[in-house]
Amino acid sequence: MAHSSLVRIIVISLIYYTKLSDGACVSGQTTGKLPTTDSSDTGSGRTFVLNSMDNDYQINCCGFVTTWEFYVTTTNGTLYAQVWRQVSGAWTLIGQNSFDIETANFNAVFTGSITASQQISVQAGDYIGFMSSGVTIPSYYITNMGSGSSNEDVIYSDTATGTVGSTATFLHYRNNIEFSIKATLSPGNTPQFASLPTTLSAGEDTAVGTTLITVTATDADLSDNLTYTLTSTNPASTSFNFDPISGNLTTLTTLTVGTTVFSFSVVDLCGNAESATFTLTVANQPPVFQNLPNTTEISEDLSEETELFILTVTDPTVGDVVTCSLNSIVPTTNDLYFYYSVGRSRYSIYLRGGASLDYDTAREYLMTINCTDTKDSVSSTFVVYVSKNEPPVITNLPASVSVSPNTIVGTSIFTVTTTDKESAQLFYNMTCIPSECPFKIFASGAVLTESSVVNVTEPGFDLYIYVFDGKNLVGPKVLTVQMKETDSTATSTSTDWLSTDAKYILIILTIFAGLATFAVIGFCVLVFKKSPKSKSRNIIKTKPFL
Repeated sequence: MAHSSLVRIIVISLIYYTKLSDGACVSGQTTGKLPTTDSSDTGSGRTFVLNSMDNDYQINCCGFVTTWEFYVTTTNGTLYAQVWRQVSGAWTLIGQNSFDIETANFNAVFTGSITASQQISVQAGDYIGFMSSGVTIPSYYITNMGSGSSNEDVIYSDTATGTVGSTATFLHYRNNIEFSIKATLSPGNTPQFASLPTTLSAGEDTAVGTTLITVTATDADLSDNLTYTLTSTNPASTSFNFDPISGNLTTLTTLTVGTTVFSFSVVDLCGNAESATFTLTVANQPPVFQNLPNTTEISEDLSEETELFILTVTDPTVGDVVTCSLNSIVPTTNDLYFYYSVGRSRYSIYLRGGASLDYDTAREYLMTINCTDTKDSVSSTFVVYVSKNEPPVITNLPASVSVSPNTIVGTSIFTVTTTDKESAQLFYNMTCIPSECPFKIFASGAVLTESSVVNVTEPGFDLYIYVFDGKNLVGPKVLTVQMKETDSTATSTSTDWLSTDAKYILIILTIFAGLATFAVIGFCVLVFKKSPKSKSRNIIKTKPFL
């Protein structure tokens, strides 16, 4: 009968791995005997190992002690139910559970159940035994009246310390004796993986020596020992290392893109095993466009070979070589091309020399660029917009000018000004009415006299002026040239080239010069009148200007 309220249970266990399991215990399997007699040993603090040759007290399986039973006569104290094992020829205490026995437990079978965390791990070949804190508690039964066969021999020690892991020297106690103590066994619990993920993704640039996962498992049997094994790797690979002690799965080399399945098992001392798989996916880090998608705009009149765009693409994985190509151009054209410069180590988009872009035919071109690192490919786009060429604008025509007949050849009579959005080179031309025209327009837009206009009889000319930017011809715009009439005086003719202010100054100077001339002549006449008569008869008399 169990008296759980009066029982204090303590478990200490030590695991040795010198003997392999002969199979797991069956749940409920027992070892030992339970005679109910009142014969007791009177020794104090004595330890017994029940190693009788008939093996009634020997454990023949691998498992755990779940329950202890023993018959109590009239001795109280603490009973230490023990498991002993011979390790290298020495009796070694593997584990023990303690029970406090009181008066209420006398003359009855005491049953003590052990929680999973306190159960002693046992192996085939172990023996049960016990130690009492005072006078020996379990009773015993003498078989065959204590004589004859020694199959039920037991040993004892008065010096054993009761410390788990310690060894002790034992002496023969007596033959044909059976102590009242029995252990109930179980196979224990199956361990369970605790931290093994089902999947994990890693980059191919994962550093060598990186711990990918740490395999751990739990077991309700706390005194159990667990062994981890990497049972398979599919596909087989030498890029990984598994340490069964730490449970760490680490990288040994640079990882290869793909999927690897790892199979792990965890086994306890009794062969209770659990298996699980872990899938590692090594993903490639594809190339990255740093400046795509993108666009540019060019004029339809651009025809020189021009670098329109420099592609920037990188790959996060050290050592990966990225190559790019032009996948398509929509609509199809030969005016654009994709080029890799070995010297500059870069890809560029070019407008081909001699291109014949036309806004009315295609206003944009969609270019698709592909780049690959041999494992993954990425695509992006670049759009070339074609802008319509804006015609040049003549800003100062129509207009009119007056030209003097005395204008010399090569004189600029007018300069045509023109604006052009594309800053293209401009070409001028003109026609003239009447057709016999003494004027010519030059590349600068200047209209000059090409021949003398002295004898021109026409009252004027209409110059029809055109400008061409290589794409658009603008015009005509009219410049009217009015010919001035010929001056009646030489003075006006000779001074026609002077400015108005200069002419006024010249007139004033002329007046002053005339007055001075009259003054000089009058003075000379006066002098001749007052001079004495000459004897010469050749003097001619003159009259002064009055």
